[in-house]
Amino acid sequence: MIEQRGFQRRFFQEDERYMIEFVTLPKKFLQKSEVALTLNLSGSGLLFMYNRPLHHGSLMKIKLSIPKRKKPIKLVGKVVRVEPARRHGLFNIAVQFSEITYENRNLIDEFCNDLKEQKKEQQKAEGDDDNNKDYHIYI
Repeated sequence: MIEQRGFQRRFFQEDERYMIEFVTLPKKFLQKSEVALTLNLSGSGLLFMYNRPLHHGSLMKIKLSIPKRKKPIKLVGKVVRVEPARRHGLFNIAVQFSEITYENRNLIDEFCNDLKEQKKEQQKAEGDDDNNKDYHIYI
């Protein structure tokens, strides 16, 4: 499913989340880098869970680590949504990428598309005929 944002969003199962390292800009709120796991990812943004709310509109420097890439992808994003997660005391933080190279945006988009294709192949091998199934995570 292609969404209005123009990039395939990928919702991750618990065993396939990817690490980000981030710091808010300017470093008023977080004085040091923090680490979190993604809940979903697309070429235009990501969602992650964190143990405290971040300020809506905050800018963040992010390093995103994905498989088959030795160095993390570096970008800047803006917090566009903060809401309580289903797990008590945690928050879902939605970030829209605001400074990202065309190359890095394409790497992320290709990565999401590759994961979708791998899931389709896995379903096919397991005899599941529903190739358009979305994989959402409910936290």
